[in-house]
Amino acid sequence: MTRHFSVLTQYGYNSAPIEVEAFEANKKIWPRLVNRFNTPNAMTSVLADLAHCDRAS
Repeated sequence: MTRHFSVLTQYGYNSAPIEVEAFEANKKIWPRLVNRFNTPNAMTSVLADLAHCDRAS
């Protein structure tokens, strides 16, 4: 946790490598998750997407 804050202080929130990586990952997964909530089996679909993302990383 200390390292994370140190990196944020060094690079700034918008430029910290871990934040940039997280932002890019969120841009990929959130549209799919939002669309899944409009399906009858929404929670099952969301959990399947999250499990897939976890295995891919």
